[in-house]
Amino acid sequence: MRRVNVTYSIGEEELGKALADLLQGSREYFSGIPNEIDETAEELRLNHFKTSLEKLAEMRDRLAMTDFRLHDIMSMVAGYENALQEQNTNNKTDSVDPQVANMPSAIQNFNSRLQQLKENLAKLGMEVPDDELKSMLEAADDSAS
Repeated sequence: MRRVNVTYSIGEEELGKALADLLQGSREYFSGIPNEIDETAEELRLNHFKTSLEKLAEMRDRLAMTDFRLHDIMSMVAGYENALQEQNTNNKTDSVDPQVANMPSAIQNFNSRLQQLKENLAKLGMEVPDDELKSMLEAADDSAS
């Protein structure tokens, strides 16, 4: 049987019901299989192999259709869960101070180096104004490049 993907959208509040309806619809594919198993087993006992082979193939096709449906539902649920996680991650990123979030790593590194230099000078008992420290670091960066 040839499968075709169908795409459409529904309201988020309808998702659970739509997925549950799809799941319930998969019941049609395998309803009656327990009886068919009994019938096929009897065909095998009677050595009616051709008939039993046909019945086995039909049951397998229906089970495959059920599996396709279950896979589709799982994919939809997983996709929705991934979208929710991504949205939550984006919301956390949005709540970060935009100046800090957009600050280039070079500036962050510079500020870190400035803080380290201040701490080292303080350990040596030296006090140097921030403007002078910045000039020293900038000069060191210029000479290094």
